[in-house]
Amino acid sequence: MLKAWFLLVATTLLLTACGDEEVGDACELPAPIADLCADDSTALTSEVCLYERSADCSTRLCATYVGSEGFCTQTCNPDDAGSCPSGSVCDRPASAELGFCVPDAIFERALN
Repeated sequence: MLKAWFLLVATTLLLTACGDEEVGDACELPAPIADLCADDSTALTSEVCLYERSADCSTRLCATYVGSEGFCTQTCNPDDAGSCPSGSVCDRPASAELGFCVPDAIFERALN
């Protein structure tokens, strides 16, 4: 019985860790990437910086948005309002094919 309970708890934790709840959780971009994103003299300077190999996020995507701290995100379709979890909005940088989910608080702060 104890073994079955442990398996149920472990499965629940695993599913929770991989779910949409992660969008908006804090993450860090590696220093070289963060430096490039902050450097106004490079062609890479943008309001958005997306790192696709983050160990902090189950989606492997860590982003900054208009000077925000890093947050875990996922790809989304800007034409589909339901492609991001509740509490976030899909935004697509001009040069990207796909969008990514931005927490509402960060998105609203960027608009002001």
